[in-house]
Amino acid sequence: TALLNGVHGGTATSLSLSSEGRAVAVGLPLGSSNKGSTRVYSFHPSSPCDDQYEMPLRISFTTDGRPEETSWKLYVDSQVRLSSGSGSLAGYMYTTFVEEMCIPETSCVKFIVYDTQGDGLNDPGVFALMLNGTEVARGDGDFGNETCIAKGIGDCECTPFKDDGT
Repeated sequence: TALLNGVHGGTATSLSLSSEGRAVAVGLPLGSSNKGSTRVYSFHPSSPCDDQYEMPLRISFTTDGRPEETSWKLYVDSQVRLSSGSGSLAGYMYTTFVEEMCIPETSCVKFIVYDTQGDGLNDPGVFALMLNGTEVARGDGDFGNETCIAKGIGDCECTPFKDDGT
């Protein structure tokens, strides 16, 4: 599933609504004293998950000035649940995307970000993972061609996990 529900923001504020319409991300512009930021606001008073043994997982991803270089995959328990697709972010400079889903509480989540030029995400590019309403990981900057974040229960590590980026 490609995440193409963003709104072009340039270096000004951008807004993005999650595909199911329950969350909105607000990307704030760069300033001389900050690297910009993203805030996610949810439209439900309680957990969006119907099953008591599930928790919400939210991804917020803000592209940099060269989004065509960037792609990502989200694995939940070794299965690809979401993927941006190589080149699918082209034309979405400085745009914030948000996706939310419910996953089992005992899940292992691996989020892999790829950059074809090997320079990672430049300002204001940033991504964040939130589990059960709490930010558990954030990334930006020069990570080379690939970075991986793993969170969860049990054997939940990126290494030696390696993906081919396709």
